[in-house]
Amino acid sequence: MGATLVQLIAGVDFHLRGHLEHACEMYMRSPALIVIALAFMHQRRLVLFLAAACLADVAAQLLAVSLLKARHQPPAFDHGVSTVAAVLGALVVSVLALRLLALWQSQRLIRQDEAAYNRAWEATKRGDHTDGSIGHLHAVTRMIGLDESRACRQYNRRHTTVHSPRAAPAAADSPLLRRLGVATVPNTMDYSSPITSLDQLYAAASAANSVVLPKVKAWARASNGLVPVAQQGGEGGTRLQYLAWADVEGTALERFVKWSLLKGQRRACEKAMRCFANDPSRLLDICRHSIVFSTLTELTMCLGQIMLDDEIVIDRLKNRYTDLYDSSQTAGYRDVMLNFHVRNKTTAMLGAESHICELQLVLLGFAQIRSNEGHQRYISWRNYRAQ
Repeated sequence: MGATLVQLIAGVDFHLRGHLEHACEMYMRSPALIVIALAFMHQRRLVLFLAAACLADVAAQLLAVSLLKARHQPPAFDHGVSTVAAVLGALVVSVLALRLLALWQSQRLIRQDEAAYNRAWEATKRGDHTDGSIGHLHAVTRMIGLDESRACRQYNRRHTTVHSPRAAPAAADSPLLRRLGVATVPNTMDYSSPITSLDQLYAAASAANSVVLPKVKAWARASNGLVPVAQQGGEGGTRLQYLAWADVEGTALERFVKWSLLKGQRRACEKAMRCFANDPSRLLDICRHSIVFSTLTELTMCLGQIMLDDEIVIDRLKNRYTDLYDSSQTAGYRDVMLNFHVRNKTTAMLGAESHICELQLVLLGFAQIRSNEGHQRYISWRNYRAQ
């Protein structure tokens, strides 16, 4: 911006002294420099701004030449394609070409997995009584009435004074809160105060997980849900086998169940930066779990169990087991995905009653394709696409 200001001042000086051709030379570089400065201020739209800067430079030069010709003054500068416009144009073309190459490589990487997912979906639709099951699942998800595109965020509690009757019970016993004179109100959300700290999100997710995991186990038990169990494979490796939680619970196999861990901090930072413009409040899957099912009927039964749980508040639901869903968005993968939070005395005491978690309800055929190698390919696909 400093260089732009200097050029503008020089242009005004030339203009006042009657040297219009030199003034035009100074003026015509300013629009491009201004747009370039804006490009670095809004890096998510960098290529768009650089293309705009290239066009602004060309337009300013054409305007300056036209103005000088109208006054019968020869331009004191070369009025061909400027170096600035040429460099910016080449940069934009290079970036777009590299981007297209990355997208092509990502599609090539995931092509086999996407085809396998599509075959699994076609096999699901051809299964016995599947038409009715798909229709029933669609009816249940519509009955919940949540828009799939609904934007959810993690919010702080509302604040009040320590001595307010609405304040959290722990506030009166906290020397720090008593000194600050500020406390929070349980079971409330301040929609003007989204969470801005990853540390705070992870603390709430860890607390929420201690309540969510027992519920996931109960839902799996009630709906014949399957869980991944690590078993000895060939050559000293391990393989995942999906077994009914009702059969595994309380047996020696229970300690080999691979429950989901909290989302990795590196991936959380990547997702916040790439997808959410560095807004951590939109991360809804730090605490996440999944349950696998052999049939859509059992999956829908589990969804019904969740709906009947008075302590569960569903924030968003995405049903991907429908032809209305464009599976290319997730490389062919499908599931029923819920975002929810748990409101009971335990989560209120832990300060996690408003923390939004994620649960994936997955058919067995899709879970088996999503092996360790398949998931690594998906991660590479996602990285190529900067998601």
